Amino acid sequence: MKRFNLIISLLLCALAVSANVINMGSTTAIVDTMESYRVGPGTTYSHLRMTKGTKIRHMYLLDIDMTNPNVNLEVVQGKHQLGSTEKMADMYNRLDAPNHRMVAGVNCSFWCVSATVTADKNSWEGLLGQPLNGSASGGVMITEVSNWNRGRVEANPAYDNGYIVVENNKHVIVNDLSWGGVVRLKDNQEYPIMDVNRPREWTDQHRITLYNHYMGAKGTANKPCKEVVFTVDKWRMNGDITCTVTSTNNVGGTVLAEGEGALQGYKDGETFLSALQVGDVFTVNIGVAIRDGSGHPDVKEMVGGNALVMHNGELTVRNYDDYNGKDYPRCLMATNAAGNRVWLLECAPTGGMTTEEGCYILGTMGATDISSYDGGGSAQMNVFGENMFKTTESTPRAIANALWVVASCDDSEDAGDLEFVDVPESLPAYASYTPQVRAFTKDGLFISHDYKKHKLHCEPSTMGTISEDGLTFTANPVTESGLLVATYGTARTETRISIKNGQIDIKYDSIMVGCDGYPVEVLAIAEDLILPLDESKLTWTTDKEGVISINNGVVSGLENGEVILYGVLDNFKDSIHVTVEVPQQDKVSVNNHWETFTMPLDTTFSVSNTRNASISIPFNTYLYGCPDSVFVDFVCACPLSAVEVTATPKVGEEENYKVARQLAANEAGSFHFSFDQLYGDKQQAWYPICLKELKFFLKDPKKNTPYLLTIKDIVLHYPCWKEASGLLDASKEDMTIQQKVMIDGQVYIIKGGEVYQLTGQKVR
Repeated sequence: MKRFNLIISLLLCALAVSANVINMGSTTAIVDTMESYRVGPGTTYSHLRMTKGTKIRHMYLLDIDMTNPNVNLEVVQGKHQLGSTEKMADMYNRLDAPNHRMVAGVNCSFWCVSATVTADKNSWEGLLGQPLNGSASGGVMITEVSNWNRGRVEANPAYDNGYIVVENNKHVIVNDLSWGGVVRLKDNQEYPIMDVNRPREWTDQHRITLYNHYMGAKGTANKPCKEVVFTVDKWRMNGDITCTVTSTNNVGGTVLAEGEGALQGYKDGETFLSALQVGDVFTVNIGVAIRDGSGHPDVKEMVGGNALVMHNGELTVRNYDDYNGKDYPRCLMATNAAGNRVWLLECAPTGGMTTEEGCYILGTMGATDISSYDGGGSAQMNVFGENMFKTTESTPRAIANALWVVASCDDSEDAGDLEFVDVPESLPAYASYTPQVRAFTKDGLFISHDYKKHKLHCEPSTMGTISEDGLTFTANPVTESGLLVATYGTARTETRISIKNGQIDIKYDSIMVGCDGYPVEVLAIAEDLILPLDESKLTWTTDKEGVISINNGVVSGLENGEVILYGVLDNFKDSIHVTVEVPQQDKVSVNNHWETFTMPLDTTFSVSNTRNASISIPFNTYLYGCPDSVFVDFVCACPLSAVEVTATPKVGEEENYKVARQLAANEAGSFHFSFDQLYGDKQQAWYPICLKELKFFLKDPKKNTPYLLTIKDIVLHYPCWKEASGLLDASKEDMTIQQKVMIDGQVYIIKGGEVYQLTGQKVR
């Protein structure tokens, strides 16, 4: 077989790659852009590959322009309730809606796992599933800014935690934060709020805890206390919130709705709250400050992670601790000095990276402030509900929270913008080329990688022709250049191409055909570019008559045999060896064609080891013709759990392909599988197919007990047969197509509107 598919794949990969050399202190790295495209308003997704010496790492990047009016960032708490985790795909399905499109997201905070609680019950008892540091969404505090993982308590940027903050005006801050919540009564008495939405296991301390609806159905902490339940005018941060008392109690456990809150006081905190009665009005101020003293942000969204690893363009010492200084799958979030651009970077589990390496990469893009977030099995990036890389676990992990890029714009399927994907600069003459076209709404929301509603044309028109559906360009045998243009409504994209003379080649040296038609695959080649050529443009002849029919390059088998098929176009001539094996029915038992094996086939067996016990029946026999699927009918005295088929196509003689199916625990069964389950989309080069073996997996067999396995039949299914009750049932349209049909159990050939027996005798 001529191996052109690999060449095409490699060429397309090469077209997609661009490279940059990045200085990384004492060394350098090459960062290749493997793929990059817009996914939403002001938002670009890219797949990067970093090569640093022998080290190769894959990274995934979201680049967000916050000045775009149709894009924003939102923090999503798992299942909208503290103590719960949620998969990002489930977040997408829960929240994606018209005018609120969940474009892409990344994981965020470390959260309290059972090991954390076990290690320090005094600090973390009751916090299982909660983020370890502060978070907020839509101006509502979810968890307070904490001292978790801060190298020091004092305000020293070199030891700061990392937070990303999106203000209400969409200005973005990446820095460390400090906490300063307070309750203030009418007489200006005030008391600090210690924490937000924590279960308050610390009953020996003087404190007040603030709760809101993020506690979910489990409600506030159910502990002896003074609890004041209230409504708010509007949740906000760094501004007074007007609160009206609706009830008080001494037990807690209140379930809160949105727009409601509760304060729980203990010891001195209880004394302070005892002054409040139903109907009283007081204020709460949820104070959040930048720890270096640079201000109090107008927080809309906020989420904290591990460490501030770059500040004001300088790497911090947090890059070199035990966690950040090692290769690890991880997440970084960054902004520029103006706070109007955001980068979200994930490194895949295959190898991982240090935070320092991530800082160098993001720094070349303009990032000045960078925070690191949870990594390992939590590291993941989701785009339109799909994870962009394989995580350390078989399915992406449920996480405590995530940061999502959200688009608020027109989200129709009508393209407002188009772009070609990796179009070559030149095309071979006669080549048929269907370009990949990405489509976006007028506001830049991604629609499709392969849009099919556009129409192509070329300028000048002498360059080639366009298919009837408007999606494929076929180059004329001319030597000229011009524009290939795609349009949909007012959307237009264009690319310049040149037509080059080259060679023409038939893709395969040999094929097998049955009764169904096979368009001979012809390739046009020029300057290492290989593209399909319309087979109907060639003139086709054979070295003998009656074995095949050839109509506009489509081959159909007439009778069993072998033939050489020649194709001619201008000065080009090539040939392909065609073997024909025509089935007599649409379903044929292997008994009709196999000599080595006869069905039913009985096998007596026993097992000495019942662990993962199985029985294999080897065949190593080629199947007749070009079946599209196989049916296996069997019965076994031992219950079965599964059956596995191993078969090898002609193009994969060096390797075996397997497919297995689970079965109910019974003594009899059947198994039907199509070959595309093994090999993917159907190709004529599969044939002939060799059935290697059938493997039956036993369920609870008894040791050293004889069992009988009977394969009652193996039936091949063919795609080309039609059933009719009589000759006159064939439609006029069907009669014009050369084909074989089964009529009343007999096989006939329809050719040129006439009906023939297999012997060639005309019936009608």
